[in-house]
Amino acid sequence: MPFNVVSKLGQELYAEDPLLHFDKPERARRLATLIIAKAPSINAALFVAPAYGCAPEDVTLRYANVDFEVMARLSSAQDQGLLDTVSTDRQVWRRLAA
Repeated sequence: MPFNVVSKLGQELYAEDPLLHFDKPERARRLATLIIAKAPSINAALFVAPAYGCAPEDVTLRYANVDFEVMARLSSAQDQGLLDTVSTDRQVWRRLAA
């Protein structure tokens, strides 16, 4: 399966359920496994659907290769119960708000 097909699959899954990673975490893990299998350098994926049941092409997606140091900081914060979505968003996607 080519990488663009995996991306399209992700868009279809998130169009159906924008909170897939919360509602169906096993499906999200399988998607992550496919992404890693096709592009091992990718260690972060962001799928954003504007609404439940939207068209798959309306789901925006981004991939990133997050530095090891950033991943280590995020893991440490998670272990300490200090990980929050805003700081994670800023560190991974370099956005100002989650």
